[in-house]
Amino acid sequence: MNRPSRSQAGFSLIELMLALVILLLVVLLSAELMVESARLVQHSARRALDARPEIAAETLRSDLRAARGVIGSSDLWTSEPLRLNTGGQVVLWAAEDRYLTRSIGGSERGRPYLDRTTMWRWRTRAPRRVEVEFSVELPGAETYLRLATRPRLQRPSPGYRTVRLLVGMRGAGGSGW
Repeated sequence: MNRPSRSQAGFSLIELMLALVILLLVVLLSAELMVESARLVQHSARRALDARPEIAAETLRSDLRAARGVIGSSDLWTSEPLRLNTGGQVVLWAAEDRYLTRSIGGSERGRPYLDRTTMWRWRTRAPRRVEVEFSVELPGAETYLRLATRPRLQRPSPGYRTVRLLVGMRGAGGSGW
């Protein structure tokens, strides 16, 4: 009887099991990468198509940096308009009829800066520190992706989510601030 040599016998059971384990690890890693990339696409779509809350927060942050003080500060959370003294002018931030408004020069009626604002509040903390919090309803990334993939005649149902932004800032160092 001729017994086949090791080179003619093929793969052993241990070699096949090791190959399957390696293949399983590769599949699991690639699935994890696919999930992470899908999450990044949704996040990028949301930020690219509606960056207004981030722009509003950055403008508010800039106004707080330029401010020499807050007119009518409050230690408790308040939804009253926030008046910032910038030296020569007063910058006023307020929530009116689901709009976040900003006006320069102290006029009570500001131009709408951000729509679908559901919550607005601010407080002063310790010397020279202001915390501002506002929430905005935005369409979810799924809505944007559905808009991109459906025919234009069909309208997807809105899937809104609430984004809460907190802007905390220490004063820039003006007199008394």
